[in-house]
Amino acid sequence: MITNRASAIDVMELASASTPAASQVGAVLMIAPVGELELDTVRAVVAERIAGIARLRQRLQGVPLGCGRPIWVDDPSFDIANHVSETVCPAPGDRDAIFSVVAEVVSRPLSRERPMWSATLITGLSEDAVALVLIFHHVMADGLGGLAVLADLVDGAPPRPVPAGRTAAVARRLGNQVGVMLVDVSVGTGTPGERMKAIASATGARKQGTSGASAALLAPAFRVLAALRLLAWLTRHQRLVTTFVTNLRGPEQHVALLGSTVTEIIPVNAVSGNVRVAFGVFSYAGALNVTVVADSGFADDLAHLVALLEIELDGISALTDGCGD
Repeated sequence: MITNRASAIDVMELASASTPAASQVGAVLMIAPVGELELDTVRAVVAERIAGIARLRQRLQGVPLGCGRPIWVDDPSFDIANHVSETVCPAPGDRDAIFSVVAEVVSRPLSRERPMWSATLITGLSEDAVALVLIFHHVMADGLGGLAVLADLVDGAPPRPVPAGRTAAVARRLGNQVGVMLVDVSVGTGTPGERMKAIASATGARKQGTSGASAALLAPAFRVLAALRLLAWLTRHQRLVTTFVTNLRGPEQHVALLGSTVTEIIPVNAVSGNVRVAFGVFSYAGALNVTVVADSGFADDLAHLVALLEIELDGISALTDGCGD
């Protein structure tokens, strides 16, 4: 059995999650199928294409007190049927109905007794479309890691040998490298274009530091707070963090799965503690998808927030029309 120890940041992600929906992230792949996509076929293809990704066949196992962080171990009873399932979207199968199903899927706890990921095929959609919802526990992968897995699932991905353990190349594909970054954000002044440039400049300057350095420092403190059963209380009462934002650059051309075009990729991110809203931004095939996920207690303000976001994006779009960038 192959084993390796979870990183300090991985453990921080595990300890800081207060609910399943606060710890699980992923993406929705909207697919225009050529013929019928059957569950058994999807299972077989996913099993084949993840064979070279050790982490997707491993579960996290605790160790005796004083023996360090948990370890990743190969799951001897791994069964693809435990991870790839199917559900039918209720009528009328439109966007609202799809997102209701996605909300239920991402809130469904992933068992810690096996590798913490799932893929759910959603059928019954309008216009004969189907969707595939990929969900990972954040302890397994951050956004870049999830994107790397996606790259291995689509058609045309180069085959990878089954690894003997988590090699350096595989380690770069999964796991977490996150941190805290303080940025002064310009709001309410200047044009949308000027605000966008100011924010891009400020975040670009901050990102010159070592990635994940702050998380490596915070991880031990988070583990101690979790052991003392204080972390959940802290995440519900802290006032320093108010919003989560994740942005990723996806494939520039349409990709395919089982010969069917993936027409759209929608990020699925999470909120935690008293952080009420999270934004996921993902570019794919010339389009930009922005997902807004909110705590149910924020629902009354969500429509207003989305309307303001649309106004801002329209202003930025007007500035870039015809500019070629």
